[in-house]
Amino acid sequence: MVLRAMQVVTRLSVNRDWIRGGLFYTLPFLMVGWMAYGLFVAKDEGYRAYRIEQLELITFQQDIDQLQQHRDALVDEILHVRNDAKTMENLIHRELGYLYPDEFMLIVPEQEGKQ
Repeated sequence: MVLRAMQVVTRLSVNRDWIRGGLFYTLPFLMVGWMAYGLFVAKDEGYRAYRIEQLELITFQQDIDQLQQHRDALVDEILHVRNDAKTMENLIHRELGYLYPDEFMLIVPEQEGKQ
């Protein structure tokens, strides 16, 4: 009977050692997997959110560069108009509707039914 009790205890200790050994090797892998999932996938502060914000930043920088180029083109056009009298005269004539002394303006009223 004592021998049988020792066999049961030995069998339980073997099972406990297996469980301890299995947990000892399995638990760290599970923890690392869980942390990696949280870091890269699950959380709003994870890598996915970082990547989305990085793409938005790149888009904003491209928009800023495009607006800067448009601004530079407008500055060049303004300087060209200011420094060139003929360009200024054409712009005033075309955009503001000013007339030369030898020109006449013909105003045609719109018909009421047609617009």
